[in-house]
Order: sequence, then C-alpha cells, then structure tokens
Amino acid sequence: MNYDDALQRLMSLIDLERTDFSGPRQKNIYDLSRIRHFLEFLGNPHRSIPCLHIAGTKGKGSVSAICESILRASGLRTGFFSSPHLHSFTERLRVDGEPISQEKFTEYFIDMWNKHEEWSHHYNQKLTLFEYITALAFLAFKSERVDVNIIEVGLGGRLDATNVVTPEVSIITAIGYDHTHILGTQIESIAREKAGIIKKGVPVIIGHQLYEIERVIESVARETTSAYIKVADISSYQFRKIENGKQYITVTTPLYRGSLDTALLGYHQAQNILTSITSINELRRQGWEITDSNIEVGVRQVSWPCRLELIEIDSQRIVLDGAHNYDSIKLILDSMKNLFQYDKLGIILGLSKDKDVSGICELIIEHNPEFIHIIKSRHPKSADPDYIYDYFPSDMSNVKIFNKINESVSILRDNLGPDGLILSIGSLFSSAEVREYVLGIEPELYEANV
Repeated sequence: MNYDDALQRLMSLIDLERTDFSGPRQKNIYDLSRIRHFLEFLGNPHRSIPCLHIAGTKGKGSVSAICESILRASGLRTGFFSSPHLHSFTERLRVDGEPISQEKFTEYFIDMWNKHEEWSHHYNQKLTLFEYITALAFLAFKSERVDVNIIEVGLGGRLDATNVVTPEVSIITAIGYDHTHILGTQIESIAREKAGIIKKGVPVIIGHQLYEIERVIESVARETTSAYIKVADISSYQFRKIENGKQYITVTTPLYRGSLDTALLGYHQAQNILTSITSINELRRQGWEITDSNIEVGVRQVSWPCRLELIEIDSQRIVLDGAHNYDSIKLILDSMKNLFQYDKLGIILGLSKDKDVSGICELIIEHNPEFIHIIKSRHPKSADPDYIYDYFPSDMSNVKIFNKINESVSILRDNLGPDGLILSIGSLFSSAEVREYVLGIEPELYEANV
C-alpha cells in the first residue's frame, strides 16, 4: 500500500466534512463511545502524552499554532493535530511543526488500518474518517515519542472525536454562529457544546468573546470545579505597527510582559496571541520550563497559512484568508484598510453551502470593492456560484463568475495593478486553491464520496 492507496481507503469511510448527514443517522455518527472503544483497543495512546485541547468558532487554529510554536521553541518535541488541511492530509499530523511525511503517514495508516479491520470485524463497527484520522494522530504521536500534543477540536466540542483527552489546559477561543445545523441556532447552545471540552479540575482559558456567553462557559467550569481564567480580565496588548508583513505589539500578562512581532496580522490575531500566552502561562504555573524568550521566539516563528496571509507576486499583493462565517468575514473586511494600504480592492469569494450567503454578500456590498469574483472550490460542500451570484443586486456589473481560479486571479491582477489588493475569503478550501495556483503547489485530489 502506498500513500495514494491509504488516501483511497481513508476516503471510503464516512466523511462528515465532505458529506451531509442529518436526521436519525446523525445521533449515531456523533457518538464518542465508538472512538473511545477503539482507542482502548489500541491501548489508549492518547493518555500517555500531556496535551492542550482547543475549541472555538474563530481563532482555535491560530491559538493552536501559536501554542505549538512556543512549546517547540522551549525545546519540547510537539505533536500538533488540526483540521481541515489546506493541500495535503499530512498537514493534519505535524511533528515538531512539520507535516508528517507521506511515507510515515502510510506506515502508521497501514498499522492502524489492520487494527481497525480487526476491531471492526469483531465489534461490527466502523470509525468515521475524522475519528480515524484523530486516532491515527494519537498513534503516530506516541510512536514519534513527542513530549506534548496540541489538539484542535474539529467541530463543536462535546461530541467531537478529540474530546477523549484529559488535557493540562482547556482553551476556548471566540464563539460565534457556525455549523448551526449541528450545534444549534442559539448562541448559548453553541457555547455549551464548545464548553463540553472542559474536564473536571482542568483549568479553562477563555479567549476574547464576540457575544455575551461567558456565563454559559463559567457555569460549566463551576460544574466541573475547573479554574476559569478569562483572558480579558488579566491580559492586554497595545498595537505598535505593521511593517514588512509583520505585526508588532506590546503584551502585558501576569507572567509575561514584553514586545512581540509576528507574521499573524490583525487585531484578532493579537487577541489570539494573548489567549495563547495566557494558556502557556498556566503551564508555567504548573511547573513547565518555558521562558520569556521561548514565548518571543515562538510567536515570531509561527506560521499559519491562509489566515490573512500576505503573498506578493511581481509587486502584486494577494491576501488569503479562510474566514467563512458572517462574524469572521465582517472582522476581516472591517480590518482591511487598517492593515493594508491600497487604492482598489478585488475580492475572490468562494462559500460553502451551509453558510449565511445572504448576510455575507450584504457585508461585501457594504464594503464596496471594485471587483467581486465568485468561484467554486473542488470541495463537495462548496456552493454553486450561480446561487451566490443571485444574492447580489442585478445591476452590480462588477460581480462576475469564474469557473477557473487562474483566470480570476490573472484578470484581477491586470485590473487592479500594483497599488491594488486581491482578497480571497469565504472558505478555507477556496482560499487554499487560490494559494495553490499563486504558489504553484500541486493539489492533492480525492475521489468524491458515494
């Protein structure tokens, strides 16, 4: 079996990221008993390594990446599990900051597939794709002898496959409206699902929140006798400047005060840095040997593509961001003029079917970009461009549909010139495909699930 064979078998499993499951089947799919039982069959590899567990609607990936970078800078060997990936499944399993190789991915996959077949035959059960890749990460990180795992929640929290860990610290970043067909339409119900990662006696770090939902999380923390640490109450930052694609801030927290520079741009990333440092401070309080210098180096070296990622091609600036819900897209659009100098703006927009298309299109209309190009990514859940197009007024002649991303980018570059800016938003998947074209990255293609 080679890497392509492994991917083919992986894609044969139920894939909730690429396929909609609702109704009576949904209850059976979102059930932690299955992955708990399989991990026990494997010898519970997730229990042998201390970890951080991160949930949230916005910023959980960035906070995970920042914490991983700081811990790695402190000399620890790190395992980092995140989802989704941009260009390759190997990105979901990172060791010491680098995606695991295709060879090692395949080696661990074969080992676990054989165990999964035995377990499946004996107990008449099968893991979903996300459960399988989560268990694979735990198995790989144990085999790689990492010192600490950074585990990002896939969706929600309470019933997410990653919620089998008992971390050193639980972290909840900004909560907003997303995946409402699964998590509920009320912000309180969404918050309670996210708060489901809080474990008895484990401190929980609460990042900057968009809505008044702290009381929901705090009530769960009280129920589990967990220390409740609200970042905004104990930490602050001052923005200094953005220069040469880097953001400079001054940070004040109980255990760290100093100046930081990072390639992560935007006020929301400054908030994510505060959340990360507050979480690292809790580890320091527990006795982990992490210095101020480790924090500074980790924040400086963190790389997290497609999060206000600035790419310059022949003096043309392209900004890639995976913002995909109303709150995150509003934040990005409101920040653009403060972060970048430009005379004209061209937006490349790709959305998934389950998003607030009406609200997002209204936001874009309010910001009045010179050009709006609607695209469709390869992802099965991507929305049809004609469907998105109908949410724009019929007299907006600057809205166009493009079947090929390279044509969209090429035309925008010609129309905007060197003083203009291209912004790709709406989906991590569509922005990843723009990134593949701009940087010449070979895409990893999958057969559609049946």
